Amino acid sequence: MKRLMILAVASVGAILASCNKSDVQVGVTGKPNKLPVTISLSAVPLDDPSGSMMSASETKTVAKENEALSVTYGGPHTKTATALTSAEDSKVYNVWAIQFKADGSLLGTPYYTTDIPAPGTAAGFDASYSVSVNLTANTEAGGKVYFIANTNSPTTFNSTNAATETALAAVMKSISSQWAPTAAGGVPMLGVYTGAVSSSAALSANVTLKRLIAKVIFKYKVNSTFAGFEINSVQLKNVASNIYYCNVPSNTVIFPAKNVTAGKESHLDYTAEDLTKAGADGDYKTFLWYIPENIRGVNSTVTDMGNRTLDKTDGMATYVEVKGTLLSATKCEKATYAILLGNPTSAKGNFNVERNNVYTVSVDIQGPNTADKRITVESFDMSNAAILKPNSGAGGAVTFDIRKCTANGFTTAAALKGMLGSGSTLTADVLWQDGNVINSGDVSLDKDNGLLTVKSSKATEGNAIVALYPNTSKTQGSILWSWHIWVTSYDPDAIVAANNINTKDKAYTASGVSGQVHTYGEAYWTKNSGRAIMDRNLGATSTYYDAPASATTAAAQDQVGKCFGMFYQWGRKDPFPPVQGSTIVEASATGTTIPIYGPNGTSVLTEGAKDDPVPAGYKQVSVATAGGAGPNIPYAVKNPLTFIYNGGAPYDWYTSTNNNTAQNNDLWGDGAQKSDYDPCPKGWRIGPNGTWSDFTRTSASAGTFLYWEQGVQSEAAKYYATNGRRYVPAGSATSLTWYPAPGGRGGGEGALWNVGGNGYGWSSSVSGTYGLYLNFSATYLNPGNTAGRADGLQVRCLQE
Repeated sequence: MKRLMILAVASVGAILASCNKSDVQVGVTGKPNKLPVTISLSAVPLDDPSGSMMSASETKTVAKENEALSVTYGGPHTKTATALTSAEDSKVYNVWAIQFKADGSLLGTPYYTTDIPAPGTAAGFDASYSVSVNLTANTEAGGKVYFIANTNSPTTFNSTNAATETALAAVMKSISSQWAPTAAGGVPMLGVYTGAVSSSAALSANVTLKRLIAKVIFKYKVNSTFAGFEINSVQLKNVASNIYYCNVPSNTVIFPAKNVTAGKESHLDYTAEDLTKAGADGDYKTFLWYIPENIRGVNSTVTDMGNRTLDKTDGMATYVEVKGTLLSATKCEKATYAILLGNPTSAKGNFNVERNNVYTVSVDIQGPNTADKRITVESFDMSNAAILKPNSGAGGAVTFDIRKCTANGFTTAAALKGMLGSGSTLTADVLWQDGNVINSGDVSLDKDNGLLTVKSSKATEGNAIVALYPNTSKTQGSILWSWHIWVTSYDPDAIVAANNINTKDKAYTASGVSGQVHTYGEAYWTKNSGRAIMDRNLGATSTYYDAPASATTAAAQDQVGKCFGMFYQWGRKDPFPPVQGSTIVEASATGTTIPIYGPNGTSVLTEGAKDDPVPAGYKQVSVATAGGAGPNIPYAVKNPLTFIYNGGAPYDWYTSTNNNTAQNNDLWGDGAQKSDYDPCPKGWRIGPNGTWSDFTRTSASAGTFLYWEQGVQSEAAKYYATNGRRYVPAGSATSLTWYPAPGGRGGGEGALWNVGGNGYGWSSSVSGTYGLYLNFSATYLNPGNTAGRADGLQVRCLQE
């Protein structure tokens, strides 16, 4: 069968050499469309870039170089879902004949016919159609006739949009969703005759037609050794959004040009497939797509199959995205595989999808090995807290893996697995919040995969505790786990990402990002080299970098109160509400806990007593009562808003002399690492002892030492709360950071004390039976003091 060679060109503007002539020549004239011509049209077979028309037994495997994914290109073109037969794929239903002079100008008018007789030979690739069209006599050897089959429309072309070959090249069929040919309409095809048209005999030679689209056959399976992985989605992405009828692009120049302008996008994503409608080919599931050509070039730097990734192109290469979920007893992971199309058998960096080609891609998913760059693995937050930006919506949401709750002493992985699934009674909701911060509707629970997602739909900054319950009753005492949501514009992660943390005694910032992160002096750097510490206490929604002037107004005191942060008992993951700044009446006062609210953000939960942070209906309990004969972890997890006090040795909420159980030094990692109960967000942990060793009370007048400054004290001592203490690096006159004086909550009785006079900061380290912490007042500073672990103090988080 004779094939017509079509000249490839370098750009849309130079699609055909004859289109670039600027001088319009007068050719041989004839009566327009008065010359009946019978032509023979036939479709050529689809080309296979991995081996032309490979037999059903042939395959070409392009390296199994990475564990995550094995991809075979080429192979049999059968057993796909919704594929046209070879007869349907090659059939001519209607045809346009558009004739041009040698100078590229239209000759006559575009001619359309649906009078297509049955093929003269067998159906399929060998079928040949004798079609009669009306042309115009033209003796020019450089004249051309374009035959465009299966547009299924008598209005596709006219004397305006086909006035020249250049104009014709711009005519296209736009697609806004998945396009598929039908058995009644066929596949659009193009063939070009070059030569004189002087009689019907002049076109007696066969004109071959090539399809204007590519055919993609995608086969996939999960390797039996990759247990627990379930495919959730298969989707074809970055499909060119136009089928050009006559444009013949070069396979070395990008086509179509990238355009992301709304309403003019050059590419689109097909809708994710219904997995239940996949075809079957042995162990493989199959899908079929027909798509326009998409030439994205050849990247010679790609030498490994695992590096065939989107960033090796202009971002618009066509690819198949496969998403799946890997569930285990300890975590949920979601894997996304991106399999780029093209012809890697010719060059591993070939990302071209060409017309009239069939791309058969067989994928064996073998694992989540991220050394293979074609896979990204998303694991979910296993911390006990997260930062959400106010009003950030779904795009700023955090997703926790609820398997974290198996870290406690009473919920096993097997028990949790039994709670998951469609019949699950698990419920998640806000337990308490310090304002109208999180709606109940901002909390969603994926019971199949064990994932809890929280978003912020409000502009309010503050804190919320979200609890997971085994049922819909949602009572404290049955809670499986709870998470602290810190809603704040403060973004320490962005600041760290924008900086190389390589200098001691420095404040780091980032353009357009709220807040700072800090490093301290030599002692800090020796202990925490390369790590930053936050500029505020955990849960605070504000901070100062210099001590604020004293003020007597409630509003000013309330502003200082926003810097206080939450109270934490050493080793517990859940915070307790801080003191209310505007209620401080004197230095070292008892103060009053801030109001806290229920899921609706408006119902006040706190009782009236100034030293009681527990909602009505809940009560403070002793270790002996709550823990019984053993460690108190189960009770603490079930009752995150119950402050567990212990006035006897060893002054630990976790255990007491009553139950004769050893203390647990690993609850916060004992200065070594982040633990299961660490209260800081992902990427952060409580700093070890020594983090504040640079802080001294040396006189500022020395000018070369670190010191704590009391701040402005011209007002009465009762307004100490507005001052706090600031850290000034040696040799500097500028404050680096500021610590407020929120006071604490006594571990022996649960009462607030030293509010407005003292500030604290738990470390993750212990000394004997006590926890180590930063302690300061107006006249005292100890960066490594000891206290009973039942005390409620502040936390400031250090970068992991």
